[in-house]
Amino acid sequence: MLFHHLLANGRYRKTHIFQLEDGNVIITGDTQLKSHITSYYKILFGPSEDSTISHDESQMADIPQVSDQENEFLTAPFTQEEVRMAIFQMEHNKAPGLDGFPPEFYQVFWSLIKDDLMALFSDFHQGMLPLNCLNFGNIILLPKTKDAGVIQQYRPICLLNVSFKIFMKVATNRLSTIAQKIIRPTQTAFLPGRNIMEGAVILHETIHELHTKKTKWCSV
Repeated sequence: MLFHHLLANGRYRKTHIFQLEDGNVIITGDTQLKSHITSYYKILFGPSEDSTISHDESQMADIPQVSDQENEFLTAPFTQEEVRMAIFQMEHNKAPGLDGFPPEFYQVFWSLIKDDLMALFSDFHQGMLPLNCLNFGNIILLPKTKDAGVIQQYRPICLLNVSFKIFMKVATNRLSTIAQKIIRPTQTAFLPGRNIMEGAVILHETIHELHTKKTKWCSV
């Protein structure tokens, strides 16, 4: 069974999985390997169990809201400059999706393809673009060890077409302009200027201060 090995330059080459181990069972043959791998990842990434937790969406008093002006900005038609900026912010030497077009293609040929891209964004804004035509990818397996013998020793990644990533990048750029206001400072990750280690550092400093002052405390 074929899998892909990611190279240092962001490209990937095809290699072959001849067999995998599942306990004391040796799995061989493309059909059996495909069935085993598919079953494993369906269980791993499948739907979660039903939860009794629910959210009361009517309770918004303590949740920051966007203003009417900000809402107009977020829902406005996409501009050519927004799309161009997002494309030229993308990094080079990344593995392309199924269509084979990397970010460099869109950057070099921007002047030729910008009208087609803007037509797509116009359809998207009007709710006329079926995103399932863009939002799909190729899942490949990368061995985490030199002699990977079980499926747990492979790491799956999904290669998305850059055309879809452009939509995500444009949306991210637009949302990031108001995210600092809407998202509370207690979320210390996944935003520019914030660091996921801030929580750990604050906890460490708090515990150190309590120990220094010999203050009673309780950790939950």
